[in-house]
Amino acid sequence: MSTLSEWMLGLHMRSSSPTTAKAFVMALSLAAIYKLAGHVLREYIIIPKTTILKDIDSLHTPRRDGKIPGRVVVCGGSIAGLLAAAVCADHFESVTIIEAEAWANERGTELPKIEERVHRATPNGHQTVTAPRTRVMQYYFSNFFQPPVYTAFTRLFPQLTRILDELNLGHVVRSAKVRVCFGGLNLEDPYPEESSAANTACLTREATEVLLRKAVKESRPNVTFRTGTVSGFLREGDSLKGVTARVNGAEEPVEASFVIDAAGPGQMSYSKWLRNAGVSVPSHIHQQYDALLRYTATVWTIPPHLHSKWPAPWGFKSGLIYTMSPDAETGDPKALGFCVAENNQMHIMYGGASIPNLPHSVSELRAYANDLHGVKSIPDWVWRLFDFMEEHEEECKPFWADSRIPPLSWVQWHKIANDGALPRNWIAVGDATMTLNPLYGHGIYKACVDATTLNAVLHSIPASSPKQPNLPALFYKKATPRISSLWDGGRANDYGWPNTIPIAGEELSHNSWMRKYVRSCMILAQNDPELRSIWWHVAMLLSPGTDLFAPWILFKVARYHMIGCYPGPANVKAHSVRFGSFVLPPPPAGTANVHAHIAGLLAAAVCADHFESVVVVEAETWASEHGTALPKIEGRIYRTTPSGYQTVTAPRTRVPQYYFGNLFQPPVFTAFNRLFPGLPQVIDTLNIGSAIVVAKLRMSYGGLDLKDPYTDEDAASGAPIMPCLTREATEVFLRKAVKESRPNVVFKTGTVSGFLAQEKSLKGVTVRENGVERQEQADFVIDATGPSQVSYSKWLRSAGFSLPSDLRVEYDPILRYAASVWTIPEHLHSKWPVPWGFKCGYIYTLSPDAGVGDPKALGIAIAENNQMVMTIGGPAVTDLPHSLPELRAYANGLYAASTIPEWVWQLFDFMEEYEEECKPFWADYRVPPMSWVQWYKIAKIGALPRNWIAVGDANMILNPFSAQGIYKACIDATTLNAVLHSVPASSFTGKLPNIPGMVFGLVTTDGQPQVQSQEKICPTTVGSATTAGHA
Repeated sequence: MSTLSEWMLGLHMRSSSPTTAKAFVMALSLAAIYKLAGHVLREYIIIPKTTILKDIDSLHTPRRDGKIPGRVVVCGGSIAGLLAAAVCADHFESVTIIEAEAWANERGTELPKIEERVHRATPNGHQTVTAPRTRVMQYYFSNFFQPPVYTAFTRLFPQLTRILDELNLGHVVRSAKVRVCFGGLNLEDPYPEESSAANTACLTREATEVLLRKAVKESRPNVTFRTGTVSGFLREGDSLKGVTARVNGAEEPVEASFVIDAAGPGQMSYSKWLRNAGVSVPSHIHQQYDALLRYTATVWTIPPHLHSKWPAPWGFKSGLIYTMSPDAETGDPKALGFCVAENNQMHIMYGGASIPNLPHSVSELRAYANDLHGVKSIPDWVWRLFDFMEEHEEECKPFWADSRIPPLSWVQWHKIANDGALPRNWIAVGDATMTLNPLYGHGIYKACVDATTLNAVLHSIPASSPKQPNLPALFYKKATPRISSLWDGGRANDYGWPNTIPIAGEELSHNSWMRKYVRSCMILAQNDPELRSIWWHVAMLLSPGTDLFAPWILFKVARYHMIGCYPGPANVKAHSVRFGSFVLPPPPAGTANVHAHIAGLLAAAVCADHFESVVVVEAETWASEHGTALPKIEGRIYRTTPSGYQTVTAPRTRVPQYYFGNLFQPPVFTAFNRLFPGLPQVIDTLNIGSAIVVAKLRMSYGGLDLKDPYTDEDAASGAPIMPCLTREATEVFLRKAVKESRPNVVFKTGTVSGFLAQEKSLKGVTVRENGVERQEQADFVIDATGPSQVSYSKWLRSAGFSLPSDLRVEYDPILRYAASVWTIPEHLHSKWPVPWGFKCGYIYTLSPDAGVGDPKALGIAIAENNQMVMTIGGPAVTDLPHSLPELRAYANGLYAASTIPEWVWQLFDFMEEYEEECKPFWADYRVPPMSWVQWYKIAKIGALPRNWIAVGDANMILNPFSAQGIYKACIDATTLNAVLHSVPASSFTGKLPNIPGMVFGLVTTDGQPQVQSQEKICPTTVGSATTAGHA
């Protein structure tokens, strides 16, 4: 970016007056200041004020001055009460929860057995079940935990994972997936299935309450549970001295230093308790509207033997598997949601505003779904699920639970808290303050906001404060900006229904602009991955809602409404495709690439030497517009994940291993040099020359140390060159090399959606750009789309080519990896504990050894720009470290820990001492199953298009820890080069040669990848006929 700015500045200074140059410099300065100000505003003002993301880390952290003397009384032992009690137990000497239902206190830490449920027929004839908790009307409905909720739970209860396992609920925790449709507007999840997206959970209300109650009882011994009904407050001066509770028919006083109302939607503090205690509570602080909401849930228990018949494409897995939310702009208030929760339970929730007749049978439910406005967008597997339900209804023992939602209300305590009108030692939390539409799934998040905010407030209060602080003023000042958006957004949506009874004095048109604006964002997000990602993070409460009002989004929405079109990414001028052109497709939307772009760039460079023109179709605009400049490390924007560790959002959203290290075996770097004679200049321009070092391997296989045959850094000994770069730098320097050395290569933005067939070959591809399909004519097509292997799964079949189902072989070692990236300042290099000093390369690798039963790996590399990359993980490794203590414990738990050199442990000491200066972050990656599409089996019989091949991960996915992905891409490129050298130029005007038969026949022998000498597979990639080294 700086290079571009300097060039533009020089251009203006040469061609314009000094005044113009100064104006240009001022404009650039203002732009930089604007960007910096936006970052500061978001990170240091908006996020801390409107979200709990910055405060979650302080949950369950020790107080500096000891606990506050006295007892807290929590009125109500449901979710908000339990969370508030856990927080107060960390700050006060004792906490008492007064819960009205004896069942909750006596058996509330045990999950009721499904087989003990007693089904009964309702007067309307459908089956239902009586809940143990008579005061919880949505007892059998499901709860979706957004990532901040689950993170708050794990921070508040560090032993939560163990408790989940004890309750047999561990399987409900998985990467956040959202399959949401808003009245027909489908918004794809920006993260691939089983990705490193933040964890969430899907539990019934029943299991959620049991989980939290058990966690409180086991982790907070200073919390006691009493059975009784709070009937009033005991006032003393400007505070409360306790509450009165009715126990076994008798009134009892319960003394308290702090009182929390968590008694639920009755909002008793407002309606009764405070007024009876002599506190003046004005009626204007209570806002209420009624959307006339009615919902029903049907609960099905799916026996394990039926899981193999489950029609959802991804199998029987927990989570919100599909949701059709209502869209007021279409006039259809009905919602439909499918959820798989604990104990093999499927919940289907449906209902909405002013719906008179809700279904209570499968046939009625099918008709309900068929009547939705967005019915055409419902996936086929949902209709097959209805078939499944009809076939197995008797085995699944369904029942139905109805819920009439009372009016939604908000007691705006913040309006009188600062005036001293409220008791100084009282607050209300959860539904006792605000009731929300359950459709939006914000109830438990609201309880987490209250608990996290309360924790932050209590941390600011000294234990020995001489005067009682005004707790409600402190609490509501901080909590109100965090919950007001929940109220305003829900109300704007609910006011879209004509029968809604609005707040007194308001019209249904109030805030309608908000509803319409968010809907416009959804429309645009369908074809804009960046906007879709922002929407997803806002919906998952991982980003503030103000992110949707970024200037560039406002501009797109305004343009959409003014001229009715979507501007999309910057358009690229049309490229005239002449004879001999070739098209390289990008990955489809949502695909997680591993090495697709590297394989594609290498293939494009090879084809540019053989064809008149090459078109690279790139899905991500960042790669085409900025992909030749290495992003500055100081420009990285750090963020805290819901799990509490630091990470960085990569510019390439489709490359999950963007910050991992790449090992270039010597043949790889030799091939790069042959393909790009100007590579040294490119490397120097990018300032990554320090990463080009003599090949050194310091490797241990499960404790078996293999010494490098070459002396340390002895170039004269004949050791080949082996760079160590991040994936980020690798892709940048290859793209820059292609652009600077191959002027006949054109990069276009778009997403390839299919192939255009012509007899036994292809005549081009279809490309989707800005929501519009276009055709790119081609004489040769290469699929480099990565691990989705779309040619096999979709494109060739859709083009009429028959592919046998046994062509792809697959296995899944269930690989999970994490990388920790540290930038080591130069002034610390002298303190670097590695014996040979601070030098680039793979400085240590401990590979897993199946013979000893330890799947965990540990790798340490020094890459470009003083970056140290630590790679950890392996097959079926569940808990990856995300902090230095965890990383040290991980290394110490390795089978071969005793063989780890002493300097590695000294390196951990170095990292602990200089962690703040090195600014580390962590990046996780769940590797998809390994697969190989064995094209060679059908290539020679003419079953494939004669002018098509697949390269890179598009035909074989390898374990990334084996570091053979880039080598595989080099094999494909050098093999393709050899084949094209054997094909006469005139053959493309007559009968096409069978390119896939030639390429796959050369790459593969007897079903195994063939390792050939580099002289054989890499002849004259750029000019010369000789090569160096062997593959």
